[in-house]
Amino acid sequence: MLDEAQIETLVEQVMAELGQGERVRHGPSPLTITTHTPPSVGHPLKYGTNLFPDLDQAVAAARQAFFQLHELPLELREAMIAGD
Repeated sequence: MLDEAQIETLVEQVMAELGQGERVRHGPSPLTITTHTPPSVGHPLKYGTNLFPDLDQAVAAARQAFFQLHELPLELREAMIAGD
């Protein structure tokens, strides 16, 4: 079993690898979002029941959507999940 010092050392190593440098305590975000405009709707379905003509374009769109979602504040993402 790991003692407190070993756990602290592991946490510091992981945080350094993640580029954080130090522990981050979760809490309220200093950023307050009052409104958010959803992204514009893309092109209509035009490939039968598929939105994209091939897998590569679908993956590229998913990657772009991930990065856009990742940039949103945590409180807004939580509200989206909760359906608020």
